[in-house]
Amino acid sequence: MVRLGDSRYAGTIEFRNGSQIVGTVATSAGSAVLPLTFAAGIYRLSAVFHDSGPFDGVAAPELVQVVNQAAP
Repeated sequence: MVRLGDSRYAGTIEFRNGSQIVGTVATSAGSAVLPLTFAAGIYRLSAVFHDSGPFDGVAAPELVQVVNQAAP
């Protein structure tokens, strides 16, 4: 779960893998959840808050996620 900004401000969270937008979710009480399934690979995940208040455009630090292939 990503928590950005302040629950007093409504908005959306834009979830990204590098520069690609993978989903946008409306906030509820200051947070938003986007369930994703990843294949083996390396992902550069981030989230940006958009809409009202002084937090518009605030981004969470990028997280690098490595997904290993399961053993056969």
